[in-house]
Amino acid sequence: MLIRLAVLALAAFGAKTLYDHLAPRRGEMRDAGSDFADRATSAAREVGAKVQDAAQRITNTTQESAADVMTTVKEQAGEVRAATEDVIDTTVDASMNAPQSTR
Repeated sequence: MLIRLAVLALAAFGAKTLYDHLAPRRGEMRDAGSDFADRATSAAREVGAKVQDAAQRITNTTQESAADVMTTVKEQAGEVRAATEDVIDTTVDASMNAPQSTR
C-alpha cells in the first residue's frame, strides 16, 4: 500500500513539474497557432481570388473566340449562298438558252 502511495506521489510530482515547465510556453504556442491560422486564411483568400480571376479570363476568352467563330461562319455561309445562287442562275440561264429538242 505504501509503495502504491509513493508511486502515486511521484506521478503527481512529475505531472506538476511538467506543467510548470510547459505552462509559460502555452501563450507562445497559442499565438503561433493563431498566426498560422491568419496566414493560412490570407493565403487561401489570395489563391481563391487568383483562381476566380483566371476563370473569368478563360470565360472572356472563350466568349470572344465563340463570337469570332460565329462571325466567320456567317460570312462564309453568305459566300456559299452567293456561290450557290450563281450556280443556279447559270444553270437556269443555260437551260433556257439551250436548244430545245422536239420529239
